[in-house]
Amino acid sequence: MFHRSYDEKRTSVRMQMDCPIFYRVVDSNGANAGMCINLSVEGMLLETDRKYPVGTKLEVSMEPELPISPPFSAVMEVIRVHPKDNGAFQLAGILEVLEDVLVM
Repeated sequence: MFHRSYDEKRTSVRMQMDCPIFYRVVDSNGANAGMCINLSVEGMLLETDRKYPVGTKLEVSMEPELPISPPFSAVMEVIRVHPKDNGAFQLAGILEVLEDVLVM
């Protein structure tokens, strides 16, 4: 049987972003700030100071500082939560709805 590493099983490439992001729980008020660690067509890794349970849906909005990706808004479902040593949390999520926000 052929074994592949976890990274090789991904169907899309992840871009390193390290970009500020704003997010909120779907249907709630108030925005929170975080950092988009990486991004792909299917998902995102977000670092924040708040912990959310798996299954939480977050509205995320980002305007990258570098022109490698256009600004966008999306709904991300949290599928994994990883606590960091510094008290932050990394939230891995699937992008369910992607809304292009093209600046003309």
